[in-house]
Amino acid sequence: MLARFSNGLGFDQHDLKPDVRGIALKIFGVSDASTSAQKREPQALDLLMTNSTNPFGKDQEEFVQFMEASVDPGLLGFHLIGFLIAHTEVAKLLMKATLRIVPSLLTEQYWSGHTYLLGPHQAMKINVRPIEESRIAIDDELRKETFRFQAATLSGSNLEDQVKGWFDMQMVANSKINPNYLSVELRDRLQRGPIRFVLSVQLEKDALTTPIEDSLVEWTESDSPSIPVAELVLDREIEADICTNLRFTPGHYVPDHRPLGNIGRGRIFTYEASQVGRNASADEPTERMLLQT
Repeated sequence: MLARFSNGLGFDQHDLKPDVRGIALKIFGVSDASTSAQKREPQALDLLMTNSTNPFGKDQEEFVQFMEASVDPGLLGFHLIGFLIAHTEVAKLLMKATLRIVPSLLTEQYWSGHTYLLGPHQAMKINVRPIEESRIAIDDELRKETFRFQAATLSGSNLEDQVKGWFDMQMVANSKINPNYLSVELRDRLQRGPIRFVLSVQLEKDALTTPIEDSLVEWTESDSPSIPVAELVLDREIEADICTNLRFTPGHYVPDHRPLGNIGRGRIFTYEASQVGRNASADEPTERMLLQT
């Protein structure tokens, strides 16, 4: 298995700025049960998750509109502000996910957002959480930055104030904190020993509390408790350039676990377009190849 941690935006910025954090898993040696044993060849299955319980859109169309407004926010962010005012549920999710400082990628929980098939008739969502929180050594300067930004942004009692605070946080540019402190902390933690997560699934219960097509409805733990199914152990780092150039996509699936819902199906095509645009490698690596790097 290979894990890649990432930020949500497609460009470099200070880690203190608001953003969604993600983890992508490439699981090797998965067999397709829909083919005969003679023709069955193990392949890689990709699972993509972020530290937001839901994607920022009810369906693929709304999510694409959000991304377009984020990439081109316009003068003083008016394009994005206009979108958030018109889509209050998306705005609430964005504020919930990004109006806080993330001290470490290893203390976050990550969710798939959209659903996947589980066997012939069951739908599921996937999440990954740390088995036990890593011992994070955050220096005093980062603590000061954290308290200052959280005090400025979380004091807003309504959505309008929170959106304003979100844009205020974008102004951090000359912080004394290492702008890449998340990756620095991640590497430091890995040098001290393996990193462990637990992968869980939530099962579809009914169309009201665990819908497939409306991605803005959170599958809560009270409606569908997470069921642990695997322990993930990360014990070594490969070269960053190799991992960055790989393709992680919902399009790498087996029929028994294919993406479901409008947004799940749509992401197969948007990820393909994005990866072509950044010239990602078209070759899928094997686990043995990566172990040799």
